[in-house]
Amino acid sequence: MNNHKDILKAIEDFDSTPQGRGFDLRLDLADIILRRLKAKGWTQNQLAAKAKMKAPQITGLIHSATNWTTETAGRILHALDVKVKLVEDVTSAVSPDASRGVAMTLSRPINGHPVGHKNGKKRSPNHRHKIDRALQNAEKAQAAQEARGR
Repeated sequence: MNNHKDILKAIEDFDSTPQGRGFDLRLDLADIILRRLKAKGWTQNQLAAKAKMKAPQITGLIHSATNWTTETAGRILHALDVKVKLVEDVTSAVSPDASRGVAMTLSRPINGHPVGHKNGKKRSPNHRHKIDRALQNAEKAQAAQEARGR
């Protein structure tokens, strides 16, 4: 990966994979958690206690370092009194042939905007982290393809 075009292409390629979609979902969930913690004035330790989990688990989930089960997401969202509804995001389609993505919104917005979105535009808690992770995954996928091709 020699230049920014290669990096952007790697990110686009990663975003179009099931792993990329899962990573986006984890980032959206992390964003919801961080915003709700701030709105409630809670610490991660307080959330862990309320969700009957260990604090390092909460930290790992917020940093999107681990996969979530729907049960884990439900436990945390319930502790934060958040009801999430998945809705189809037709604007995420890259081409007419591309499958449609899913956007996550809250039933009860905070400050007039759905959690996980800023003024209706999707965002993540840490774009640099997403790019770094996308590059790592793209490099792993490329190495795996090369290994299979030998």
